[in-house]
Amino acid sequence: MAAKEFKSCDTPPAIAWEKYIYTLDRDLTGMSDDMIKTLEEIVEAEKAMKTRFQRLAEKADTPEMRALFKELAAEEQNHERELGERLTALRLLRDG
Repeated sequence: MAAKEFKSCDTPPAIAWEKYIYTLDRDLTGMSDDMIKTLEEIVEAEKAMKTRFQRLAEKADTPEMRALFKELAAEEQNHERELGERLTALRLLRDG
């Protein structure tokens, strides 16, 4: 059930919310190992890019380039953390 459908339905909020959670639970229970594996690969790619940007920052010739690469490394670190948290949550939902 989409968020728009949830907000506009005539069902009492508590019952609508239970139906929404049930739908999410049912959809995530069928999540394949391939989907989890793909997300794991994406997390590894984020780690690799973070490391690459860190190395480029160390080798940068100018303070501006160093700052840019450090900023990019920090962004990759955030992506890695956020995706890792989502991956953990999806595994827990999948595995019950």
